[in-house]
Amino acid sequence: MNKYKVGADTVKVDEIERLTETETGIKILSKLIYTELYSFSGKELVSAEWVMGVLDSIIGNAPSDLNTLEEIALAINNDPDFAATIVNSISTKVDKIVGKQLSTEDFTTSLLNKLNSISAGATANASDAQLRDRSTHSGTQLAATISDFNPSVDERISAKRDVANQLAPLDLNRKVPIENLPIAEIQAGSPQGIVLLGYNPGIPTTLITVIAGQTGVYSHLLDNTSTPLTADLELGVTYFTFNPVDGYWRKVVISVDVSAYLNQRGWFINSEPDNFYISDVDGNVVFEVTPAGVKYVGQVTQDQASVLNDIFDLNPEGLFVCDIDGNVAFKITSEGVKYIGQNENPDSITPVELGEYEYDYNHIIVYGQSLSVSGTFITPIDFYDTKTFSGGILTNYDPDNSAQRDAYYGSVLIPIPTSGTETQGKAISKIIKELIRDENKIEIANQNYTMIASAPGTAGASWDQLSNPTGDEYRRLIESVKKGKDFAIAEGKTYNVPILCYLQGENSNEKDDTITEFYNKLDTLFTNLNQDIKSITGQSKDVQFIVYQIASFSLNPPATVNPPLAQLKISIDKPNVHFGCAMYQMEYMDAVHGTSNTYRIMGAMMGVVAKRIMVDEKKMQPVIPKSWTIQKNEASTVWVINMKMNVPVMPLVFDTSVNSLYTTIPTNYGFSIKNGSTEIITNVNISRGDTLVIMCNQNPVGLELTYAINGRSSGGNLRDSQGEKVKISCEGVNMRVDNWCPIFKQVI
Repeated sequence: MNKYKVGADTVKVDEIERLTETETGIKILSKLIYTELYSFSGKELVSAEWVMGVLDSIIGNAPSDLNTLEEIALAINNDPDFAATIVNSISTKVDKIVGKQLSTEDFTTSLLNKLNSISAGATANASDAQLRDRSTHSGTQLAATISDFNPSVDERISAKRDVANQLAPLDLNRKVPIENLPIAEIQAGSPQGIVLLGYNPGIPTTLITVIAGQTGVYSHLLDNTSTPLTADLELGVTYFTFNPVDGYWRKVVISVDVSAYLNQRGWFINSEPDNFYISDVDGNVVFEVTPAGVKYVGQVTQDQASVLNDIFDLNPEGLFVCDIDGNVAFKITSEGVKYIGQNENPDSITPVELGEYEYDYNHIIVYGQSLSVSGTFITPIDFYDTKTFSGGILTNYDPDNSAQRDAYYGSVLIPIPTSGTETQGKAISKIIKELIRDENKIEIANQNYTMIASAPGTAGASWDQLSNPTGDEYRRLIESVKKGKDFAIAEGKTYNVPILCYLQGENSNEKDDTITEFYNKLDTLFTNLNQDIKSITGQSKDVQFIVYQIASFSLNPPATVNPPLAQLKISIDKPNVHFGCAMYQMEYMDAVHGTSNTYRIMGAMMGVVAKRIMVDEKKMQPVIPKSWTIQKNEASTVWVINMKMNVPVMPLVFDTSVNSLYTTIPTNYGFSIKNGSTEIITNVNISRGDTLVIMCNQNPVGLELTYAINGRSSGGNLRDSQGEKVKISCEGVNMRVDNWCPIFKQVI
C-alpha cells in the first residue's frame, strides 16, 4: 500500500484512478483497502473476493442488457405489479383442447353460419329415393353406384330393337347384320347408284332379292353356283364389297375402270391418285391403276384370271396398295383394309415392266486382280441358263497368241460350269435370275434373256496394268465383248454389256494413294471402258460399274483407308457407279485374299445390286447416313446424335457374330468420334429400324464420325436385314446376303 502513498495519510490519486480502469485493478484496490482498514482497526473485514463472488452469483448468465436492476425494471415496463398484469392477460385467451387447434386464422362467421345451416342427419351417400334431380344439384355420380341403373338401360334398349325407325339388333360381333342395312339410305349415297359385289357364301337370299329389286341399284352378285363376275365396274360409282371371312360389307369408292381381275376378290382400292400399284407382301407389283385403266405389270401364274386369288393365298399377310414412288398406303387382308402410311423400303415395291427386254444376251464382266479370279467349289449348284466361253469363265489366254485365243473362245457359248473355278460373275447371274423369280413372279424358264459371265483380270494386277489399253487384261476384256456380240448375232439375238464389276486395290502400287488420286484413277478407267465397250456393242445405255470396298489396308502397310473411301465416294457421286459390298466382315485366308465362300457371297451381294440396276432401274444406295439432328441436355453433359440411315432392307441390325474375324473387338460397334485423342462416344443403339442413336459426352459438332475405320483389324457390326430373304448356297450351307455398312467418315 505504501507505494500508492505520498505520505502517512496521503495517497497517490493518479495511481488509485488507474486501478479503477480495469476489473483486475478494482480487485487489487479492494484488497488494498481491506488490508489498510484491517491494519487500522485491527479487525478482520469482508474480503473483496467474497463481495465479487456474491455479485457474480446474482448476475449469473443474465445477458448484458438485463444484468442490472435498472435494465430489468425497463424490461417489465417499470410495472411493480408485473406478475398480476401477465395473469390477467392470459385469462382472456381460449383454453387449449387437444384435437381442436386451428390450422389457420381465417375461419369466419359466414363459414360458421354455413355449417350451422346443414340439416341434422345429412349424408353424402343418399339412397336412390333420396337422389335429387339435376335442377337441384351440380354434382355427378357414377352409374355403377346407382342400383338397377344398367339393367334399366339394357331393358329400354332391348325394347327398341327390331322396332321400325328404332334400333337394329346386333350379331355376336356387335355388328349390324347385312339384312338390317338401310338399303334406301345406301342407295342415296351415290348419284349413279350402288354396286354391291362379293361372294354368295354368307349373303342372305333375302338381301339379294331386296337389293336386286331396288330401282337404280346395279347389282353384281355371285349366284349359288359361284359363277365369277365378268362385267366391268362403272366409273363414278360407290361400291360395297363383301368379305366372306368376317361376313361384313365395306364401302369403297372406285374412280377408275377396274378390270374383272379385281372382281374376283370382293375388295377394292381407292385409286384416285394418278398411279397406284397393288403388290403382294413381298413387294411384287401385280397391277398398275391409272385413270386410263388397270395395267397388269407382274406375274404370279400364267392364268391371269386367278392372279389375285393366288397372291392372296400365297401371302397370308395380305396385299399392299402403293403409289408411284413405292410408298405403301394400305394393307389389305382378310380382316379388312388398314392404313399403314409410308413404306420404310420404297425400293422393294417398284413397278417393273417385265417380259420385254432390250437385249437377249446380257454380258456380266468381272474385272480386276486376284479377288476377281479366285475361288473353287466342289458342291455344284444351279446357275440356270447362264453361259460363258468355251475355255471357261476365266479369260486368261495370251492375247498375242491367236491359237490360244481361238481355243479359248471356241465356236459357241457354253453353259457355265456348276462347280470348280468361282468368280463373282457366277453368283451375280444366279442372284439376278432368282430375284426376278421371287420378286417379280416370273419363273426362270420364262425369263426370256440369257446371262454371259466372264473374268478377264489377273491376280496381282495393278491399276497401270488394268487401265492400259495395250495391256493383256484390257485387251482380253475388249476381245471378250467382241466375241460375245459375234456369238449373239450368229444366233440371231441382241447383245449388250449392262454390268462390269471392278475388283482391284488390295495389293498394288496405288494402295497408299490419296482419296482424290484413287478416285480419279477409277473415274478415268470407267470412262474409257464405257466408251470402248459402247463403241463395240452399239448400246445406248452406259455400262454400269459395281465396286467393292477394300478392307485389308490395316494389315497391309503402307496401304491406307483412302482407297476404300474413294471407292465409296465414286459410287455415290457417279450415276453409273454403284456400291457392291463391304469387305471387313468377310472371311479371309491371308492378309488380302478371301475364302471361296467370300467370293461367292461377294458375287451374291453384287447380284442384288445388278438386279436393281438392270431390272428395277434403280440406283441402290448403301447403308450410309442420310440426315441427322443433335440434341443436348441442359447441363451440356450429354449430346445425342439421331442419324437416319439409308437402309435397303429394314431393319438395321448390330451383328456381332463377325467379331471372331477381327483382331480387336470393335468398340461402339465400330463407330468413333474423337476430340483429339479422346473418344467421346459413350453408347450407340438403333431406333425405329433405320436410325442410329449416338450418345456423346462432348459436343460432336465439327468433329468426324468414323465407322469401321480400321478395316479388317476391328471392323464393325452394322448391317441391314436383306439376308432374311436373300441367301446363297456355299458348299451346301445357305449363307445370308446382307448389305453391310461401308467404311466411312462424316463430319458432324
